Amino acid sequence: MGINRSKSIDSGLEEKQNIPVKIDGLKDIINIKAGGAVDSIMKRKDNTYWSFNFKTRIIEQIHL
Repeated sequence: MGINRSKSIDSGLEEKQNIPVKIDGLKDIINIKAGGAVDSIMKRKDNTYWSFNFKTRIIEQIHL
């Protein structure tokens, strides 16, 4: 699983199409890979997963 880092807040992530998801163990894996900086994980309509760090405002695509 790779993480594609994007520093842009305008990554086409509109709030209305984001569904927060809870996947057992996934957040822990991502937190380790992202240095413990993931606040939420969202799934878009196109079935891509994204993590968001509220403090740094970094959006990252998660490749499962």
